[in-house]
Amino acid sequence: MNNYKSIKELVIGTCATEGGFPSEEKLASLVKKNFPDSAWQKTHYSWYKSQIKTGKIELPSKNTCSGYQIVNSEKEDMISTKQWDGFKFLEKAISSLKIDLTALVAATGLWANPEVHKILVRDNNTGALYPNVRRARKNKGEEPRKIVNGVTLDSNNYANAAIKRALGIKGKGKNFSTCHIWDNSCYDEFNHTTIANLVLLPSPLSTLADHHRGVKDALKYRAYELYAWHPKKENIPVKPKSYPSNWREPLPITDKIKKSIKRRRT
Repeated sequence: MNNYKSIKELVIGTCATEGGFPSEEKLASLVKKNFPDSAWQKTHYSWYKSQIKTGKIELPSKNTCSGYQIVNSEKEDMISTKQWDGFKFLEKAISSLKIDLTALVAATGLWANPEVHKILVRDNNTGALYPNVRRARKNKGEEPRKIVNGVTLDSNNYANAAIKRALGIKGKGKNFSTCHIWDNSCYDEFNHTTIANLVLLPSPLSTLADHHRGVKDALKYRAYELYAWHPKKENIPVKPKSYPSNWREPLPITDKIKKSIKRRRT
């Protein structure tokens, strides 16, 4: 029998020995064995588990508990942070695992051929496949499919149809999401379906286009690199220092694509 002076020592010692937090049944059995007069209850189990997860009770270095690594000397460790920030978690993980998210996006994004953009600019001077369509501002009470001052309000259906028609994969794309390159450009009827403002990304990566600064900056420059375009209200994007070199080439333009964009309707 171990000579534990307190239940706290027993809990720490058991975690250290097993490399993880013990089951409720096992810990209750150990407490009863080592401290037969204790009034141990299930709530005590939850309390100790919470204290260790949040770093309020520290374990010996390099031990794990319930899937968390406890490191006494690192107060900035994920467990002991006072504020849980998903972006910080992500940045720490990709740095540790040596994952380049911008390179991942570059390798998987689908871009329309620049000639499609040129045809649309010549056609309507905006490059939009569906002019006079923008996303509805739901926080202001706007509803998709309504028409306001001659502008059709959309969810993301028109933008999705636009990029897939421009790529020649309308009705074929699976597990891809349509992403706008520039922030809030979806609320502008001249930019919402502009082909130079759209990219198709695998759905699991699509939120990076909205929330990851490095990916957003890389996409802006890539769009400018391909189409020499940016929203009139925005400055020409600057090439990021860690700009990827593994971008997928735009899909070729075909007669079928040319005919398809001519048949579009607003």
